[in-house]
Parts: sequence; C-alpha cells; structure tokens
Amino acid sequence: MGQQARAGEDPVDVSDVLVATAAREHRLFGGRIERARLRFPERAVVTALRVKDGDNRDWPVIRAWARAIASELAAVPAGEQRER
Repeated sequence: MGQQARAGEDPVDVSDVLVATAAREHRLFGGRIERARLRFPERAVVTALRVKDGDNRDWPVIRAWARAIASELAAVPAGEQRER
C-alpha cells in the first residue's frame, strides 16, 4: 500500500515462492487507497501504517512490464516450456 520505503525493496522475503513457482521475476507496484471505500478493520490498518490516500500506481511502468511478459509468452510455442 502506498509508496515503498526504498525503491526495489521487498517488504517480505519471497525467494521460496519464486523457487516453488519457477517464477522468472517478482515485481512490486504501488496501489490505490481510498479510505472512504474501506471497512473499519482495513481503515485501522492503513491508519496504523500511516498510509496516505491516493493513487500510487505507475501505469507506464506497469504497462511496460505487461508488454515484456506478453512478448516473452509470444516467443514460446504453445505447449512448450522455456528454459530458465
């Protein structure tokens, strides 16, 4: 939620998940917080974390990432797996 403290820093270690899923990459993107649309427990969490309302999504970066994935998938023939 909101902006990351330091660019490129993950809040949790996801290395086990990356290995288990054979993922090629892991990315984090900012989100959008509209406190008025949240239920009480959710508002309590964002308040405790001092998250500001707003839209922190970087759509050009998200679209570029999605295009890169689509390009890689298009290069792999159907039914085949690509080596890592």
